[in-house]
Amino acid sequence: MANKKELAIILRYAAGRFNGKLDCHVCKQKQFQRLDKHLLVHKDLTRHEREKELRDSKRKANLLNLLQLRASKPIPAMVTSLDVNLLAEDDVPGDLLNEFRHHSTDEEEGGEADPPMEDQADQKVLKLWNDHMCGDARKQRENARQKIMHVREWMAFMCCAGVPTMRFKFLKDLPG
Repeated sequence: MANKKELAIILRYAAGRFNGKLDCHVCKQKQFQRLDKHLLVHKDLTRHEREKELRDSKRKANLLNLLQLRASKPIPAMVTSLDVNLLAEDDVPGDLLNEFRHHSTDEEEGGEADPPMEDQADQKVLKLWNDHMCGDARKQRENARQKIMHVREWMAFMCCAGVPTMRFKFLKDLPG
């Protein structure tokens, strides 16, 4: 990822961390330095609900940071569309709403969609991997399905024209 700001936000998103003030979506108050302490005021929430609210607030704040970065038209350009895919329109502040609508419309029309895979060999590899990853438990099958989805997205991204030429022609020589 060439854009270091985007990378930093994505890493914070993945780690469940956020540096800054958070909004409380329970009482609609804004800008809490310690949202975890504020949520203790809401006696009707269980400990698990407070933890979930804190996690959701951090995720949403990181996604909004990605959207703000996208609106600033950074150079190098952003490569992810996490903010557009995971944010709901009513979560976006008014000053970023046009940017959000513009990119979410592109996604729906196929403007930034992943190109189709060229070979069937990549599908064969994913099938082998799926068979290997899937165990007897339902949860293992769900986890394997999600991992394969992530690998497919990565492979489609790596095959697109914007990335230095990397094709998966070598996959046709795999056994099976």
